[in-house]
Amino acid sequence: MTIQLTSEQEALARKAVEAGAVSSVEEFISAAIQALDLDVNTTAEAFLGLSTDALRTAIQDGLNSGEAQPWEGMDHFNARMRRAYRDRPDAKHP
Repeated sequence: MTIQLTSEQEALARKAVEAGAVSSVEEFISAAIQALDLDVNTTAEAFLGLSTDALRTAIQDGLNSGEAQPWEGMDHFNARMRRAYRDRPDAKHP
C-alpha cells in the first residue's frame, strides 16, 4: 500500500527519525496507527464502559435481533422506558 503524506506529516516523521524515536518513517507510521487504535479502544471503553470486544458483541447482537422497527418518537420511547423501569428499586420517581 502506498500512503501519501502531507509535507507537514513527512516533516514530523523525519523529525522523529532524526531524534532517534523511531528508525524509519515506516516505523513512525506504524506507531502512529497503533496509537490511534489504542486511542479509539480507550475512548470506547471510557465513554461506553465496554471493551472493544464487548462493543463488537453488542453491535452484532443488535444486528441479529431482527427486523428494525419504525421510530415512534421520543414521547413514545420515554413512556415505554418509564413503564419498563418504574418498579425498579433504584428508580428515581419525580
